[in-house]
Amino acid sequence: MADSNTGHPCTSGTLLHIKLIGDFHTIDHGGIPGQPYEPTSAVLITADPESEQACLIGVSTGEQKPKAGSVALFTE
Repeated sequence: MADSNTGHPCTSGTLLHIKLIGDFHTIDHGGIPGQPYEPTSAVLITADPESEQACLIGVSTGEQKPKAGSVALFTE
């Protein structure tokens, strides 16, 4: 994947997809039009493990769930 919004393209052919789910108070988003505001969001990061650089970063709003088979890391 050569697409990038960080200035670092992912070109090694191996991608690491990271989804951080939580209430990110410093990320301002308007939610989904026509639906109640849901403060839970996810930061989506696609990284190239070979270059150790993130190539795509985005935000997803609404109800968030981990993908099946993913590894959950919890902090308290």
